[in-house]
Formats: sequence, structure tokens, C-alpha cells
Amino acid sequence: MSVSEDLKHKIRSQSQNAVVKDPDAEGEKDLKTKIALPAVIDAKISGQIDQSAEVLVIARFNEDHFVSVEGGRTLVFREDFDHELNTSKLTHMTPKSFHDLHANETVFTASGERPISKVWWHSSKRRTYTSGFALLPGEKAPDSVYNLWTGFGCDPETDVTLFEARLAFWHLKYVICDGDKLAFRYLVAWLARAAQYPDLPAEVATVLLGGQGSGKSTLGRWFCDLFGSHGKHIQQTRHLVGNFNAHLRTALALFVDEAFFAGDKAGANILKALVTENCIAIEQKGMDVVTARNRLKIMMATNSVHAIRAAGDERRFFVVSVSNCKKQDHEYFAKLHRWWGSGGKEKLLGALLNYNLDGFNVRKVPNTGALEDQKLHSLEPLDAWLFDMLQDAENWKPEHTRKTWNYKFIDYCTAHNYRFEKTSSRAVGSGLRKRLIVTSGRQSGGFGNGRERTWILPEIDDARAQFAESLGLTILTWDDG
Repeated sequence: MSVSEDLKHKIRSQSQNAVVKDPDAEGEKDLKTKIALPAVIDAKISGQIDQSAEVLVIARFNEDHFVSVEGGRTLVFREDFDHELNTSKLTHMTPKSFHDLHANETVFTASGERPISKVWWHSSKRRTYTSGFALLPGEKAPDSVYNLWTGFGCDPETDVTLFEARLAFWHLKYVICDGDKLAFRYLVAWLARAAQYPDLPAEVATVLLGGQGSGKSTLGRWFCDLFGSHGKHIQQTRHLVGNFNAHLRTALALFVDEAFFAGDKAGANILKALVTENCIAIEQKGMDVVTARNRLKIMMATNSVHAIRAAGDERRFFVVSVSNCKKQDHEYFAKLHRWWGSGGKEKLLGALLNYNLDGFNVRKVPNTGALEDQKLHSLEPLDAWLFDMLQDAENWKPEHTRKTWNYKFIDYCTAHNYRFEKTSSRAVGSGLRKRLIVTSGRQSGGFGNGRERTWILPEIDDARAQFAESLGLTILTWDDG
């Protein structure tokens, strides 16, 4: 898989929405630059009726205002800039609020004195998108559609080599991936795919496990910075899986700090859908739900031991344990931040856009030790009970009566507050057979005919191997100490 030169050009051009212009007013552009809006007000004060003033008002509002439909409502939108976050943003207001905001500004026109908001609102040359919005990275939207894509967070440095971005890649390899070469190569390719194909969902979420000060948040901030206004940093899981998620409408890169989904089955299911589904539902208060293409690339960071619910065949999460080798190394991180702010961001983006993705399959996730730990922490109660028994090789007894197996599992559920687990003979037997080769037998010493039904499990080494294989655990080590 490689990005075409044409797509690279489109992405790097960071095309913006064109302002609707008056085809009959050749001098409109010059007028906009030569006459400031206060001059229009001056025209009213001096009693002048200048047709150019009306043209200027329309051009002025068209520069950063437009009208469109969102969630079943006609609204006025403004392309704005968030000076606190140093990023562009899109705000909206009702037509009434728009007119109220500008009610103190009027202009003399050929039809008399009028509020400037009304002049623009009733003009046929008003910038309007009748078909709403679409997030189309690197593409030209139809005239009736407003393209939410505003470009990357910087202009990438062209023809940059990996060596020129070596500070970033050293951090990725030795801090984020703790020296794991396979994990490092996957992480770089995952980031490169996100940059080269911003229009696609990531299909796999990256999860960074590590303590505070280890450097995981540095990567999260970089990830958001690369995507500019399309990079969102959130710190509460409800902002990702909650009902009101309008902030996801323009998000391409999403960094979820202190993410925790282990104990939330409903939230975990929503998260998995956000990772892989083609479409997502966008909901704002007081508006109809809007369905949009899913283009999210999700990166999560947490210091929790159990962060996500990972199944045995999990391919939606790439999980790494972040090294503590640079924890609290203020000089190291200060150097990284200086580099990032003095051209490093441009170098990393350029390196990622030029990275060769031939042969890369994003769904072939390395089975890291951190991912296996999440799988073990996510075991269902019966699997967790079986894992505990397999850990104790010295006391492993593969043959018991069915009743005894049931009692053992009931005791485990009671000790771990699993109150509603199925503990019938059928349920326990079915769970054991999912992981191990189980044979049936009879044991003397019982009541009635003197022989009770038994389940015979494999010997410890075979049982461990079968258990690990059934859950896709390839690097599992057993504690025999």
C-alpha cells in the first residue's frame, strides 16, 4: 500500500473552501482590501449612498461567514480562530442571534438605511451551502457542500529523511516501544498511514500504557499537532463514547488521555465501533443526529493496569508498555519540545508522508506483552478461574467429579464477587471445553451406583499450551514460583 503522488499533492495543498464571489464585480477583491468595514459606517454618517458599500458588506461577511443546514436547522456559521488553543474553529448561531449581534451596524444602500446583517442575509451572493457539511481531506467538495477539512497543522518539509526526524523516532522506539523493534515498525507505519490516508478510519487504536512523566502524553500531543484543528485532545472517556459528541465531527486524530474502558462493557463496545465502523452518529444538543463518515484515528494513554477489554482474537488494539527510561528527565523533554517547535513538527510530518507503506497491513497487530496482559485482565470469570488454577502447577489435579468442578468455580465467583455467573454443570463444562480437551469418566466412591461422573482435563503442560493457543497468547509465561 502506497500513497499516490496525486493524493500527496492534494493533501499537502490543504485546499480551503473558496469564498463565493460576485461574477459581475471585477473590482470586488480590490475593494475588500482597500476599504475597511468602518468606511462603510462612515458612508452612512456622511450621508453618502454608495453602491460599493453594499458590495463590501457582502464580501466582508462572505469572507468568514456562511449559511448552511445542520441537524435539521438553518444556521449561520463563522470560521474563527481559537487564540487560546492556537487552532481554527467553526462556531454557529441562529439567524436571530446573528442579526442581534450586528443590530448596531447599519449602512446606507439604494433602498435606504439597513442593518448590515440583513444586507448580507438577503443577498443572492451570500455564501451558502445547501447540502450541509462533509469532511473531505485533500479533496474538493461540491459547490453545495462545505468542506470541513482545514489542512494539517503545518506544511510538511519535503524530501525529509527519517534521519532528519531522528529525535522523534528515537522517542518512539526506545521510550514509547521500550526498544521493541517489531512494535516500533508497526507504530511508525500506523502513524504514516494516518497521515497519508486521513480520509480512512484507523481500524486499529493505539494504546499507550505507562506512568505519569514517562513520555506517552508527548506522543499524544504530537499526534494532535500534526492534524491541526482536526487533532482533538480529550481527557474524559465520556467525551468519546457519550451521547453528545459533536467535537468528533471534525476530528481525524483523537488523543484520549487517561482512557479507561475495562469495566465499561457498553463504552467498550462503542469504542470498538469507533475504531472500525465506516460511519459514526454525531449528536448535538437540540439537533437531529447526523451520520458522518468515520475517519477517526484513536490514540489512548493510561496508567491503569487494565485499560481496555481485549478479546482473545483481538485485532482492534495495538498496545505498548511505555518505558520509564526518561521518566522525570526534564532536560530530555525540554530538548524534544524545543526541537518540535523549531521545525521538528514539519520534519516528522514530511517523514511520515514519505514513508513507504508497501506491504503494510494495519490489521496485523503485533502481539505485544502489553496486549496479552490486557487479554488476561479481560478474561471472563470462568477463563480467569481456569487461568488461576493453571498458574498453580504443584496443585494441579486434572480429574474431579463434575460436582467438585462446579463447587470450585462457585467458590471462585464468591471470592471475586461474580454474583450472577452461570455455575451449572452444563455451563462449567462448556466453558472448560472452549479452552481444553476435556474427557468424561466415572469415579468410584459415589452414591447410587457407586460411580460419579467426572471431567478429566489434560496434564499441566498440555493444559497450559491448549489454554494459551485458544486465546491467541503466544508469549505467555507461567508463574511456577
